[in-house]
Order: sequence, then C-alpha cells, then structure tokens
Amino acid sequence: MNFVRFSSIERLHNLIRNVEENYTKVQTTGVGTLSHPYDLISNDLEITYKAKIKLHGVNSGVTIHRGELRVQSRNIFVDEPGKKSFGFLEWVNQSRDVFFNAWKNLEGMRNKDEVFTIFGEWCGPGVQKGVAVSKVKRKFFCCF
Repeated sequence: MNFVRFSSIERLHNLIRNVEENYTKVQTTGVGTLSHPYDLISNDLEITYKAKIKLHGVNSGVTIHRGELRVQSRNIFVDEPGKKSFGFLEWVNQSRDVFFNAWKNLEGMRNKDEVFTIFGEWCGPGVQKGVAVSKVKRKFFCCF
C-alpha cells in the first residue's frame, strides 16, 4: 500500500505572506501602483479566514486500501516494528471496526481501488509534554 501524506492546514500567516508576495510581484513588474502590501486588499473585498485550534498532539491517520488497514503519522507508517505511535496504533487496533464501517459506508461515493484515509490529531497524556491537552484524562483522536 502506498503512503498517503497529509498536506497541511493553512494558517493566518499564510494569507499575510501571500498578500506580501503579490505586492512584491506588482512592484517588480511595474504593473499597478501600490504604496503598501495591503493596498492589494481593497476596502470592499472581504476575506474570510476560519481559525483552527492547535491541539498540540501528533498528526495521525488511518489508511484503508483494498481491505488492508495501515496506521500512520504525518510522514511514515507507524504499524511497523520500532515505530513510535504514542499509543495510537494500539487504539486503532482496538477500534478497527469503526474505521472499516466508515470505509464501507462510503463505498458508493468512492472508486473501488481508491485509498481511504482519515487524518486527525492524536492527543492526550503522554503525547506532548507541557501542553494543556496533555492534562485530559485519556487520549483521543480528533479527525480533520
């Protein structure tokens, strides 16, 4: 099974960087006159940014392809010997039916050979040190 990499969740600073990069492009090409990067955003233009809460866990995922379930972090499969999963692998193994039911329920909406991955954040005690979410009573998986 091929590994499915999690892309990213954009943050507010990405919006600001994009505005500043476009300002630089306008200035270097000589098209238009701007005195400040934020002149790119007119007063009547509305930009909606949906804030996301940072949970301070580890990016994790469950991938199913052709009936085979694999457990992964952001960058690697963690269901191989010696890989650290902070208890996520064990939790997924206990919850396999939940993931297979989700996979089966979406059968009519996906290609039969399509890779099915649920990404989320694995959080709780022992996952990250010194953050508030590590104080909850038990670990949890928050799907993206």
